[in-house]
Order: sequence, then structure tokens, then C-alpha cells
Amino acid sequence: MPVILDRATRPGAAPINADLLPVPGGETRFLFLHGKGEFRHEIVRTSHYQPELKAIAGNGDALRRKHECIATLDLDEDHTNSRGDVTVTIDEVVIGYCPRTLTTQFREWLKRWHLSHAMVKCSAVIVTVVDRSGGNGPNYRVKIDIELPFRMTVE
Repeated sequence: MPVILDRATRPGAAPINADLLPVPGGETRFLFLHGKGEFRHEIVRTSHYQPELKAIAGNGDALRRKHECIATLDLDEDHTNSRGDVTVTIDEVVIGYCPRTLTTQFREWLKRWHLSHAMVKCSAVIVTVVDRSGGNGPNYRVKIDIELPFRMTVE
């Protein structure tokens, strides 16, 4: 059963993220950010990852309008040119980045809760937009379902 974390903490208590440490048997726990099913946050720079999105969302020759999945949000600290991006992956494949407004709030929230090293997941949907001009074929967009302020469970 998932554990819902509240905002309240006790002085001198174990860190809020203490149960994110590896558990016996090598099972990894992660945080799951909840939403309301509205998928309001559109991932940016997905145009660079269209082949990857097609491979994830594609279903043979049939074109699906929506593909529901789980996305992982990772702090992008490795790139020297990075402005503190949050990388979005689906099926362990990078597919884009969180929009700047969400990135700022997400980074501040992780820092405040001491969760910078946590694995964070959320619901996502890959939406297929058909090019009506008949030129380039379908275009894939990704939207994530995260409620603000953030609500999470540890799974």
C-alpha cells in the first residue's frame, strides 16, 4: 500500500525521504506525483524526439490518438549548458523536458523536501496530432498530469 506523505514533520524525526532508501531485496521505491486527470502541463522540445515518441506510442500500423503511460522526471545536472532542466523519460527513453514554469516549482519543491535524489514519476499521455496538410505525417506531443501544489505517494 502506498504511503501518503503530509507536509507536517516532527523536529528531530528521520528525514522525510528516509523511506526512499533502497529496501532489502534491491527493490527501488519512487515518488509518484498525482494529478486530477487534466494533463495540463505540456512537455517542451518534443520535436527533437519524434522517432522515439512514435516507437513508444505506435501500435503497428494503426494510429492511436492517445497513449497513456508513466513518465519519469529527472533533474538534468549533467549538461554544462543546462539551465537546470528537468528531463522527462518514458520507457527509459528521453522524450523532452518540463516547461520552465513547472521546472522552477519542481526544483524548489524537491530542495525544500530534501528529495533531490528521489526517482519521481507521474502519469503522462502521448497525443498524436495528424498533419492535415498531408506533409510530414503525425506529430507527437506529451502532456503530464501533475497537480499544484504537488501531492505525492511513495510506492
